[in-house]
Amino acid sequence: MNSNKIVALLKNNDILLLTAIYVFGVFIRIVPKLEMDSHLPVFLGDVWYRICMSQYILDYHALPIPDIRYLPYGDVPLWYPPLSPMFYAAISAISNLDLPTVMTRVIPFIEAFTPIPLYFLAKEWFSRNVARLSVLMLAITPSFILYSAIADPQVFTLMVIPIVLIYLSRQKYGYSRNNAIWMGILLGINFMVHLSYFIIIGLMALYVIARKFDKQPVHNELKFLGVAVLISLIISSWWWAPNFLFYWWIWIITTSTLLQTFGSHLTSYGAPFMIMGFIGFGYLLVDRLSYFNIHSNYNPWHIISLATIFSILCGIFMGKTITIPVIAILALIYSLIALLRLKTTFALATAVSAACAIIISGVATWFTTKAGNIGAWTKTFTFIQSAFASDLEAIGLLFITIFIFFILAAAFSKSLHTSPYLTPVIIVFSFGILVASVYIYTKTSATMGALELIRTYLTGQNILAIAALISIPTLFIYQYKGKVGKYILKHRYETFLIFWTIFLLYEVFSENILSIVREYGLMWETTVRPLEGYRFYIFLAQPFSILAAILIMEIRKHKTTYAYGFMIFIACLGYFSLSGAVMPDYDMDFKITNSGVFIEDYNAAVWFKANSTQNDLIVADYYTGQMFSGVCAGRALIGGLFPLRNIDFNEYIKAPAQVQDDIYDFYKTEDMDLTLSLANRYGITHVYISDNMASRGWLGSYKDSSFGVPINWTKFFSSAKFNVIYEDHSNPYNNVYILAIVK
Repeated sequence: MNSNKIVALLKNNDILLLTAIYVFGVFIRIVPKLEMDSHLPVFLGDVWYRICMSQYILDYHALPIPDIRYLPYGDVPLWYPPLSPMFYAAISAISNLDLPTVMTRVIPFIEAFTPIPLYFLAKEWFSRNVARLSVLMLAITPSFILYSAIADPQVFTLMVIPIVLIYLSRQKYGYSRNNAIWMGILLGINFMVHLSYFIIIGLMALYVIARKFDKQPVHNELKFLGVAVLISLIISSWWWAPNFLFYWWIWIITTSTLLQTFGSHLTSYGAPFMIMGFIGFGYLLVDRLSYFNIHSNYNPWHIISLATIFSILCGIFMGKTITIPVIAILALIYSLIALLRLKTTFALATAVSAACAIIISGVATWFTTKAGNIGAWTKTFTFIQSAFASDLEAIGLLFITIFIFFILAAAFSKSLHTSPYLTPVIIVFSFGILVASVYIYTKTSATMGALELIRTYLTGQNILAIAALISIPTLFIYQYKGKVGKYILKHRYETFLIFWTIFLLYEVFSENILSIVREYGLMWETTVRPLEGYRFYIFLAQPFSILAAILIMEIRKHKTTYAYGFMIFIACLGYFSLSGAVMPDYDMDFKITNSGVFIEDYNAAVWFKANSTQNDLIVADYYTGQMFSGVCAGRALIGGLFPLRNIDFNEYIKAPAQVQDDIYDFYKTEDMDLTLSLANRYGITHVYISDNMASRGWLGSYKDSSFGVPINWTKFFSSAKFNVIYEDHSNPYNNVYILAIVK
């Protein structure tokens, strides 16, 4: 077969592409694990909790009710969906493999399917090429690989999302009762597998809302949504109804990512992939905002309203000195003013520029005043903290520089319209003037030189800001010429794709957003910040991959348009790579195999299970305790790091991490009375100690959140109150001990 026939075969037969993606998925998820013992699954994603429940099902042929993961709190109902631990237990029983081996050697073959369903959604909604690019982008996104390689049942939801959206979108051709029933059954199974079921319900509702925004009939979609959700709730009612678990999910259970920074989000997701997703999102958002109705192209008030809204957002971020969104929003407002000038007069564009500068200055000043440093906003532009002669002078400088920046947009708008390929150059030049004006004015108090400032600006996560500067105005200008709108404007799924992305962006950045508005208490409210943000990377990757694919397809149409912009963009990525600046650490070999414990720890847990009773309870650090609980189907003091709200099970648990603080005191204190009283409080009968725990263990305690548990070795090994019943010195770097508390 000659090369042309091979190319033609690959081009016309996407089964080969999907097969290759599946093989790649299996390879990257299982090969690194083959180098590790099969009994050491990755601790990220708390796989041991699922093993714990599954092992209980295997050992006692019953669900772990009350929830054995919440021993410190008392009788907590099993709020975790039961079907996934039952599924893992079934695989273990059928294959005769222990559960850790199932997780590390069998489940990767299932997880490798995760990206494939998105291909069929993208193909049905857009085109074969968009589908190919989407599934490829999704399959190689680092965060998607990681979070679909930790034996987390949320991968089932990821496979269900495209299927449900396909059938929901087909209702525009006519309501199908059979499809609604089948999707209801699928959703019911999904509900009992993982609580990310609620993401699908949210997306289905957003799809209906998007159709309504587009002035399309929604009767069939509403009926489909109602029937499918009702069936799913009926199917799963045997589990959630007896204890009305909705109450627990909304008012009792809570988690937190401990407020990850924007930069950590970027690098954890995979910088180039998140950047492409953001730009693709900006591409569609620009189109949707500019063409929100058929008259908006001739309606300057539409643009003025958008500029006002984004000015308020820009002021909020600037007041918090968060650089990346500030630059992106400034580029967006710059573009809006340039378009306004093309549609109206220079005088109106000037007035809007002044109004936007006033709004941004006022909002930023309000936030920085509350923070106690009215000049803090300068760090957004120059990465330095500057002192001013007066507060009024600082506010005045902020207003003047931003006003000049926007006036340049109005001044250059005609040139941009005539020669759009110059847009990236002109926008970077304009922003350079803004940065230079602030830098020159504050030079006497600057802590770095001009070259150092430039070098600092070109490092870290600010590549996203640079990409925004390059791409957003170019998109606007070419859209005004009709080159972008012709492709996207009439596409029926544009609005939903925007809603889909905004929904998941909020889920990822919800804690950051709540921090910006200083509502820290809401970070523990499930209704406002439902889950840990980083767990939504894997869901955000789905719309981001489609958005990136659409963007790439458009780049192919407008090669000249984007040539200059993407030359700069690629140069910036190259600079990052060559300079060794902050880039995502893909190192999947480590991420997928970092179990947090050693084989000696696991062997100790196996011994403890064989030489203890169901009423025995061992204490250890957070991850080692999870592992013991997984091997022994309980018998370990865990759950303290999962704070429960609005309960009065035990009067001594008043705040998050109370249990963890008590464990910290248990290991560190010299006070034997306190040690024994804590043991009595929680029913601790055994103590685990290892070199690994002492050096790398983590408690999540408020008293000490660092890695490494401070152990009072003298207390445990010199007192008659503790008896060493197990020890292993096979690894000189990880001596392990199990001690029994003498009654």
